[in-house]
Amino acid sequence: MWKKPRKWGQSSPFLEVQFSSIKWRGTTSNSGLNFLLLFTKMLFIFNSLFSPLPTPALLCILAIGAAIFLWLVNRPQPFLPAVDLNNQSVGIEGGARKSAVQKNNELISYYFSDAKTIYETFQRGLVVSGNGPCLGYRKPNKPYRWLSYKQVSHRAEYLGSYFLHKGYNPSPDQFIGIFAQNRPEWTISELACYTYSMVVVPLYDTLGPEAVVHIINKADLAIVICDTFQKASVLIENVEKGLTPGLRIIILMNPFEDDLKQRGEKSGVEILSFSEAENIGRENFKKPVPPSPEDLCVICFTSGTTGYPKGAMLTHQNIISDAAGILKSLELIFQPSPQEVSISYLPLAHMFERMVQIILYSGGAKVGFFQGDIRLLPDEKTKEALDEDNWLHTGDIGRWLPNGTLKIIDRKKHIFKLAQGEYIAPEKIENIYIRSSTVQQIFVHGETLRSFVVAVVVPDPDVLPSFAAKIGVKGSFEELCQNHVVKEAILEDLRKIGKQSGLKSFEQVKRIYLHPKPFSIENGLLTPTMKAKRTDLAKYFQTQINSLYEDIQQ
Repeated sequence: MWKKPRKWGQSSPFLEVQFSSIKWRGTTSNSGLNFLLLFTKMLFIFNSLFSPLPTPALLCILAIGAAIFLWLVNRPQPFLPAVDLNNQSVGIEGGARKSAVQKNNELISYYFSDAKTIYETFQRGLVVSGNGPCLGYRKPNKPYRWLSYKQVSHRAEYLGSYFLHKGYNPSPDQFIGIFAQNRPEWTISELACYTYSMVVVPLYDTLGPEAVVHIINKADLAIVICDTFQKASVLIENVEKGLTPGLRIIILMNPFEDDLKQRGEKSGVEILSFSEAENIGRENFKKPVPPSPEDLCVICFTSGTTGYPKGAMLTHQNIISDAAGILKSLELIFQPSPQEVSISYLPLAHMFERMVQIILYSGGAKVGFFQGDIRLLPDEKTKEALDEDNWLHTGDIGRWLPNGTLKIIDRKKHIFKLAQGEYIAPEKIENIYIRSSTVQQIFVHGETLRSFVVAVVVPDPDVLPSFAAKIGVKGSFEELCQNHVVKEAILEDLRKIGKQSGLKSFEQVKRIYLHPKPFSIENGLLTPTMKAKRTDLAKYFQTQINSLYEDIQQ
């Protein structure tokens, strides 16, 4: 009941309101009516509490309060991580560690029971997407055009049938080279190999021309699929020079002139377009011969710090188990679905981008593109890397962090011991010193018969002049690199950063040499993947390194 309601705009000295209780649940069918009743009752309460205020002001206050109340009730709940972020991995028998997400100690071989190979993964994507869009491409300033999962699958079958027509066997001892940038034909070529149990061997420019020749010969590649006229021309030139005598067929994605085909014929190399190969395969179609999980699927050649690139031999199970681990770790926040779209720009010649795409295909997602039996000749280093339980010893030096995650800090082969017996991880030190604004590149060096470490530093040419000016030194970049005051100031800055980052005294460099020219692929001091060639760096700067040690002895 209520007494003496005031008129609009008037204050009311007395208001009596009686009601038993207010119940409101947003999930009931009458929630709108309940909220209206609640709103009305709250209006009277506010009218009583704030009687000196005019009605419009009361309505405004009530509306703000209601909005805040609704936000509090309906706001998204915070996402709780699947594991304690301070304890992300758990030690198990034998000294190994597992993710805290994993409930038992069994290794995960696959995530989806119907996707145990890359071929099955793609076929699963076809089913769950309902033959939805798969691979997208576009011309500049044009919308994306999409190939469906079934279109991609059929084109892969046609290209794979072409391989069989040319004498290849549906077997994991048959290798096909792919020498191209990311585009739909890259994925179609890869899938063509897997459809008939063959093996993909990616090639890429940054390895350098000598490495491309080495890979073609090492993998005994008779067929290479490439994208541009320029790459095809280089491949033919290598045959003409007798560098790759086993190469017999080049399949070109882009259009080309007849003179390229004629040039190839003179060297015994057949040149044909991607579409020609597909048409021949369609006319000579063979049913798919899918691989088993244990079959080899890719040989990924990566640059080493010394010598030619080494081929990492990966099976379907290797890759699918890796994908399964990612899906398992992310399953509470991410599941690949046909609604997902990824833009492909990281090179498909590396495994990271291919892992991303394999995970997406397993859920029927879309990917748009931004513009001889080698197993019989295993590398002895690979044999050494596998122990009796088939664990791969990568040669990385890691450190378990307090929260249970693993941080890679160096390579085992880079570790060296000083004269007093202390072990030094040079890349760890370099990764700390590189934080100095004056440093563009740095190479930390030490020797077993020496008691301390030294470094070659390439200063940052954009920072060094102003840094030197602050300590009263001017000159050209080369002159500043030779200036003793500048060198000591940079050394002091490095040691300060090292101390702040927890370096021990024997890890701190005692002397540095300032070099005005950066380490590069061209001067042979960096690998094609921009890693330091430590052996070559030590040889290149041997005179300067000896001088640094002699200076401190004097």
